Amino acid sequence: MWPVSETLFGGDVYSSADPFATAITYDGDTVVWVGSDEAVSSGTSLDGDFVAPGFVDAALDLRSGDGYDYLSRGVTSVHVVGTQEQCDAVTGPHVVAYPTDEREGRRAIQVDEARDANTLTGPVFILVDTADELAALEKLVRDSAWKTAAQRAGVRVLIACESQVDPEVWGTSGLALTVNPHHPRDLHALFNAGAQVSFSLAGKPWEAVRAGVENGLSARAAFNASTRFGFRALGQFDGGVLAPGSAVDMVRWSATSLVVQVADPRVAAWSTDPRSGTPGLPDLGATLPHARTTWVGGRSYDATPKSV
Repeated sequence: MWPVSETLFGGDVYSSADPFATAITYDGDTVVWVGSDEAVSSGTSLDGDFVAPGFVDAALDLRSGDGYDYLSRGVTSVHVVGTQEQCDAVTGPHVVAYPTDEREGRRAIQVDEARDANTLTGPVFILVDTADELAALEKLVRDSAWKTAAQRAGVRVLIACESQVDPEVWGTSGLALTVNPHHPRDLHALFNAGAQVSFSLAGKPWEAVRAGVENGLSARAAFNASTRFGFRALGQFDGGVLAPGSAVDMVRWSATSLVVQVADPRVAAWSTDPRSGTPGLPDLGATLPHARTTWVGGRSYDATPKSV
């Protein structure tokens, strides 16, 4: 029966409101409280499990691949690139569709179609599939008039190729950039330049986080790129978090240990010190977590444990 009001306790809750949270209460589709077990009189025990915001696949590209079992992977939102028919077929998580066969409104277009700034009406996802297209788009972004028009239209960009990007161009672009973290590039330089980066997940969210760390990010930055930064790409700055008033889009994970990992493993050990005030994430060097339960809009779904 839905809506449900429930308190979960006895685990770890990844929350911007309380970095030491061990319990969370939600009512229907809204989080109403996060805090410590000491304040809980009854509820459902997490048995030491880890609760975190659901993953956001910021570019599910169906032009060259298929969908996957989103909820069992802990993915609660997907931004879909494909035909309108392909977009309509995606069910389970929240869906933001970018049809490739539409000519107006929210849609996906190629770089050649974006050259005329006057065509950038409505939220547009520009698809960059080759090194030549990337070079052409970076030239456009350097043009202040084109860049202003793109910003006003809510343009975002998918870098689907493995080519290196120019951090300076994207750091000052004001455009949301989605990349595959498995492609070899200096993500740290992109983030440091101020680029608005989110990740495509390819159906394996924790592997995406780990790849982000391997390409220069802290685990926290890579996790944000796989969750809340997907919402920011849509201009929504309150999504992808667990705090009072936020949406109940979250996942209960099995996790053996939590740490605050950085890109350099030599300094990762400091992270277990609670005085850091930084919420921990599962140890990415160990066995990756398995989803047990996924909530989408407050509705819970059993996520049969499987490798993600």
